Amino acid sequence: MEFGPDGNLYLMDNQFFAGKENFSRLIRIIVKDGKPLNAEVLVEGFNFGEAVRWFKNRIYITDALFENRRESGIYSFSLEQLNSKNIILDAVSKKNYIIATFTLKPEVTKKTIGIDGIAFDKKGNLYAGNFGDGVINKLEFDKDGKVKSNKIVLDSDQLKCCDGFYYDEKRNSIFIANYENNSVHQLNLDTNTISLLWENDNADGSDGKLDNPCETIIYKGKLLVVNYDTFQGEKNKEIDAFHTISSFELEN
Repeated sequence: MEFGPDGNLYLMDNQFFAGKENFSRLIRIIVKDGKPLNAEVLVEGFNFGEAVRWFKNRIYITDALFENRRESGIYSFSLEQLNSKNIILDAVSKKNYIIATFTLKPEVTKKTIGIDGIAFDKKGNLYAGNFGDGVINKLEFDKDGKVKSNKIVLDSDQLKCCDGFYYDEKRNSIFIANYENNSVHQLNLDTNTISLLWENDNADGSDGKLDNPCETIIYKGKLLVVNYDTFQGEKNKEIDAFHTISSFELEN
């Protein structure tokens, strides 16, 4: 979720978990004087809707699972388009809003999802991380907002899974939640190098350790990491009765 330039809150309602394919929705919460008034559906038809990010007057949304289960992509809508009418995505209209598609690496054979976390840097470049293989792409735009390049900037065994992204201008870095590895990483955009900030084995989160981390944000100087803890995996051995947020001190 993220606040838009109009001061309202935009969030992705992922209906895939309710067994409904191609029915995930972009929802807007109307906010006035800091208080929510009502909710409205703006776009329907995403399959596995994930990240929501704004840049200027456009919103960017990742769909981590296309009909071809190895493919995923990023959609973009202008605020004007969102305000004009409810948008229903189908096989034809989807092509009007997709700005980039991605395919899992051939060596990834397990059942997984694709493009997930996204974040803009201070120059307006969009970074996108693939959940299933950890590959990170950089999208550059021309003066009209059209994608002029889409290049891989990181493909490393140090990062085989990407979930949520958060860009920190102070450090010119993206902080990445590695869901499958119970770890959190920092991608330095000055050097395009990845570093491990924290990693732990199976945990229930009660002591502050990571437990399927899915989202990152820096708040009041601390790195906060949301723990998903919803599916069993290589490290997450059981689903616990509660969910947690981990907090990490960062060097200045």
